[in-house]
This record gives sequence, structure tokens and C-alpha cells, in this order.
Amino acid sequence: MSTTTAPGPGADVYDYLHTIAARNSKTVRRVVVAPLSDPGSYFSAHVTIEYATGRSDELFFKDLSRSYRPKEDLGARRDREVHVYRNLLADAGLGTAALVDVRQDPVTGQYWLLLEGLPGTIIEDANDRLGVEAVSWLGRMQGHFVSRAADLIDDGYLIQHDYGFFRAPLEKGMLQVEYLAPDSSHQFRALAATYDAVAELLANQPRTLVHGGFIPWHIIVDTTVPQPRISAVDWELAAAGSPLFDLAYFTHWANPDARTSMYAAYRLAAEAHGVPLPPGDEMRRIMAGFRLYRTVAWLSQSSDHGFSPTKVAKLVRRASRLSDDLLA
Repeated sequence: MSTTTAPGPGADVYDYLHTIAARNSKTVRRVVVAPLSDPGSYFSAHVTIEYATGRSDELFFKDLSRSYRPKEDLGARRDREVHVYRNLLADAGLGTAALVDVRQDPVTGQYWLLLEGLPGTIIEDANDRLGVEAVSWLGRMQGHFVSRAADLIDDGYLIQHDYGFFRAPLEKGMLQVEYLAPDSSHQFRALAATYDAVAELLANQPRTLVHGGFIPWHIIVDTTVPQPRISAVDWELAAAGSPLFDLAYFTHWANPDARTSMYAAYRLAAEAHGVPLPPGDEMRRIMAGFRLYRTVAWLSQSSDHGFSPTKVAKLVRRASRLSDDLLA
């Protein structure tokens, strides 16, 4: 992950947090705001509210007003994240952070999200044993929403993982390859010739709630309790789509042995919670399709991410291998 130095919170943040604290008690002793050293795309901070009674509340503050990194559809992303916390996860009993408050001020442009502060740490490495816990939780979460597929498809906040979604990065990916690694253009054109069938395959999978950015460092795990509490954060790319989308993304970061363990744990949890999954060989084929989509999407963002020609050529080779696997 890249590291971004976070600024300190302004007086308006402290005023807001004092107002929130006063809802529960008139005897607030102090408010402590500890900015994250690596806040990701937004200013984020752990908040401790201490009361004169000796009680304290732990919260998480996220400033969605602006992003440190360029993002398309910033307004839609933040509205989507709030919608997921407020309307989809609130009563799901999945262990995710509770929504405490949202502040929107059209005059100042403020858009602040305040969540329950979660104990635990992020998963630093998908090969860690906690990766198995994460994908097991994923299967349980998907099972909660799989019966609501029709509502998710009609949900105006969620991204729809349809044919257009999976087809979208192909043309831009081609332009990026031609510009940054022209010697790899012929290889990319070859896989592009069969990519429409891949987009159709991925779009025609059963639907459930998809996190959209299910990567290790978006998963918080509390191991201090008998049954580890798993919570996914950063729902700005939430979608209605295939259960296998998030699994493919998370296990991309794992080695083959860890990936095999996670596949087994995921299938056990997903099937126990009613998630429809294809047989093993077909599942591996579909997973290769999702990894191919992800690689093409990365290629389409090559300039934004500052990829070198060598990196672009490597991604094209990976995409080509995945395409060959799908055609085999």
C-alpha cells in the first residue's frame, strides 16, 4: 500500500465530535482524535470520547468530502458507502461496524462518516491464517443477501455487475497497452477477440451483495474473542454481482497453498448459508474469468497508477495466460 501523510483534524471536527458525544452525556471530559498514519484515500482517524464518569466510547471518523487520490464518481461512491452501512448492513448481524452518524453540509461541502470503532487489526497478508476466517465470513455475508438478489439488482446505489460493467475497461486497456507497451499490443488484441464471451459469463452468475474491494487490508479482525469478529470496511464499490467476485479478488494476493485452503473454507461456509456455487472445475474457470477482468481493469488504469512499460507487459502476459485457461 502507498502511504499518505494525513493532516491533523480541524477545530470543526472537534466541535462536531463534542456535539455527538453530548447526545449520550453532558459530562464530556475530552475528545482524542488520532489520525491514521496511512489513511488510504480519505482523512480517517480513531476517536476516543472520554466522559467524566470514566466511561469512554471508541469511534471511527472518515472524511468523505474529498479524496487524496483521483476517483471517478466520488459523490456516488460516498453515497453508496453510507447507503450500505445504513440500509443493508445495519440489521444484518454480520459484525460490521455500526453507523453512528453522517454529517452532510452542502454549504461547506462537508461529508463526514462516523462509525463504531472496531477492536482488532487489518489483515496484512492474505497468506495469514486469518485469510481463511475472512473468506468464511464472506460466504456467510453473501448467504445473508442471496435471497434478496432482486432487490439488490433494483438498488439504485449499488454498482451492477452486468455485461457493460465487465466489458467497460477493455477499450481503455487497449489504448494503455498501445501507448505504454506497444510490443505487447498483439498479445492483448488476441485476448480481446474472445473477451466478450468472458464478460457474458461473468455477468450471468447468480447475484448477491458484493463488497467490490475485498482485499486483506479492508478486513478488520478481532481475535480477542472466542469466535473472531470479522468486519469489512470501505464499501464504496459495493455491487450486486457474483459471489465469486470478492473471493477472486481476495485470493489474488495469496500463494497457491493458502488459496487452496481458502477455497475450501469459503465453499464450506457459502454452501452452509445457501450461496449457489458451481462445481469445482467450473468454479475455477469462473474465478479465472474474474481475475482476467481484474487484470484488464488494472491495465486500463496503467497511467493513473504510474505503471512502467515492464509492468504493463507483465500484466498483459498474465491476462493472456488467464484467457488461455478460460479457452482450454
